[in-house]
Amino acid sequence: RKKMVLQVLMVAEKPSIAKTIAQIISHGKYQERRGISPSCPVLEFNASFQNSAAFFKVTSVTGHVFSVDFEATHQNWGINPGELFGAPTQKVESNPKNHVV
Repeated sequence: RKKMVLQVLMVAEKPSIAKTIAQIISHGKYQERRGISPSCPVLEFNASFQNSAAFFKVTSVTGHVFSVDFEATHQNWGINPGELFGAPTQKVESNPKNHVV
């Protein structure tokens, strides 16, 4: 029977922190591969976790994924601010070029 290797997923607040974590835990011996988002690579390596051999994957998030904005009919400076309290909103991807969603 084949022994399963423990897998550890770590998600950092931003890509530079993920790289620092991988650098420290792996002693600089990690492989970097592209994730779904080119802004958030996946750093992989073998190390020890709670006294057991483990395969680590370290990645990150990047900024805000979504933002909320008013619909186009309410996105102008000439509108009465009081109308905005009941105005419809829409959820939009904050930075579509990052391909996070």
